[in-house]
Amino acid sequence: MAHDLVIRGGLIATATDSFVADVGIRNGLIASFGEHLDPGTAEVDARGLHVLPGGVDVHTHLDLDLGGARTADDFESGTAAAACGGITTICDYAWQGKGQSLADTIAAWSVKARGRAHVDYGFHIILSDVTDERIAEIPAIVGAGYPSFKVFTIREFGIGDEALLRVLRAARRAGAIVNVHCENSEMLDLAEKDMIATGRLDPRFYAESRPARAEAEATRRVIDYAEHVDAEVYIVHMSCEGAVDAVRAARKRGVRVWGETRPIYLGLTSERYDPGGLEAAKVIGAPPLRALPDQAALWDALRAGDLQTIGS
Repeated sequence: MAHDLVIRGGLIATATDSFVADVGIRNGLIASFGEHLDPGTAEVDARGLHVLPGGVDVHTHLDLDLGGARTADDFESGTAAAACGGITTICDYAWQGKGQSLADTIAAWSVKARGRAHVDYGFHIILSDVTDERIAEIPAIVGAGYPSFKVFTIREFGIGDEALLRVLRAARRAGAIVNVHCENSEMLDLAEKDMIATGRLDPRFYAESRPARAEAEATRRVIDYAEHVDAEVYIVHMSCEGAVDAVRAARKRGVRVWGETRPIYLGLTSERYDPGGLEAAKVIGAPPLRALPDQAALWDALRAGDLQTIGS
């Protein structure tokens, strides 16, 4: 049977192997691999190129208005950029407003994406409040196909440790996973006060405002909470060696914990803050860029399987 499309002569990379071959596509699905496949209705010359499965970006924030600022990309521009980079699925974060139902949160984010996305998409749900009503919604939301929830340990968006434990327990019962932004707010507050008192206000000092120890402590605490209630937990955008060590140790003792990092942490270090001013401000994030040993630890963890995902 003829192919709708033949991708000719590329280096095919699968999860276990790589080899040069033609790829035959029929009805939107891979129908065959082989050498010298019959001509297709359309053909792409991939000689000298890699042919890979579409990537999944597990952590995006599109069309998000937060604190009076809006993300640069919406679902149209963001997913177009994703497609150009070989990403064929994204998982965006639907941010629940306080008092808003989880179902209404999904509906609101679906409106933002519908008819605009160039790639497949799904949603994690950020929990802004943890009332009995929200907890009671979790099983139905998981049943509807949204099995991941995000919470923060930082003061700006945090729900508190007691609520975090409630979410972890409810997620375990519903078969869901909880994604957590891990930083210790008390440590961040102390660092901020010290920096203001000493006049270290330029962006060149930004990394000092969010010390690696604050990330490592919160990561260990969240893992302990998950272990306590036998929940599955996913630590987002990890940046430092201490957090990596916590995840590695927990996985060795059988805790169901997964780790994510970002390309910016794999490619840049805190030296990028040295120029100060606008140049330093361009790479500000939470957590911040870290030192070279932290970067090396992230790469080692990815190679070893201690971290499993990379999200933009």
